[in-house]
Amino acid sequence: MYARSSPITHESLYEAITRWTAAAPTHLHRVLIWSGSLGAFGAMLIDRTQWAVALGMATLAAVGEWGLLEHRLLKGYSRPLEIAETIVAAVALIAGLVTLLVGLFVFLGPAPHF
Repeated sequence: MYARSSPITHESLYEAITRWTAAAPTHLHRVLIWSGSLGAFGAMLIDRTQWAVALGMATLAAVGEWGLLEHRLLKGYSRPLEIAETIVAAVALIAGLVTLLVGLFVFLGPAPHF
């Protein structure tokens, strides 16, 4: 009855970020690592109640490290590098999602009661 078409394939969030990090230059990854690490350290040093800001900065550092690992993997396959990239990617994705949820809660406030 209906024409069958090939299923639409969507890339995962992991694949999308990995593709972006592979295309980005290495100096951008180094900037993300340094600014994210120093920003997270500074936010926690100045005011520990700003842990959500520190978590967001740590996410930037993890994405930068993800990119550097991806660049190294493109030069040659290495199982330890692949495992390290998977761990860093998981940390970056989880920290990014938590940062997003905390940011929404902080900026929008608690849900109204009906």
